[in-house]
Amino acid sequence: YIVSTKCGRYKEGFDFCAERVTKSIDESLERLQLDYVDIFHCHDIEFGSLDQIVNETLPALLKLKQAGKIRFIGITGLPLGIFTYVLDRVPPGTVDVILSYCHYSINDSTLEDLLPYLKSKGVG
Repeated sequence: YIVSTKCGRYKEGFDFCAERVTKSIDESLERLQLDYVDIFHCHDIEFGSLDQIVNETLPALLKLKQAGKIRFIGITGLPLGIFTYVLDRVPPGTVDVILSYCHYSINDSTLEDLLPYLKSKGVG
């Protein structure tokens, strides 16, 4: 099994601060009764400040990765431009995977245009 969960979107709304995403992984691990998850997605980042994602959220997720609570860091969202914005501003290897919905289907294949860029950044 590959187990993934996400942070950033809660009942109360969106919160990408380091403190909340750190608390979020502990809550998820407790619910899942696991010591770590394979992928921890920072979810729907377009609803927050992309600069906060770059400067606060992802560094917090890197600490969680170093602590062994997560194996891979992901970011998710709808607008494709958010991925290049973030990936151009973080060190290589910070983000392991992206998830974008609705852009790789029979009626919208725009994600295909982004694949060479993602490959160049080492992002799945």
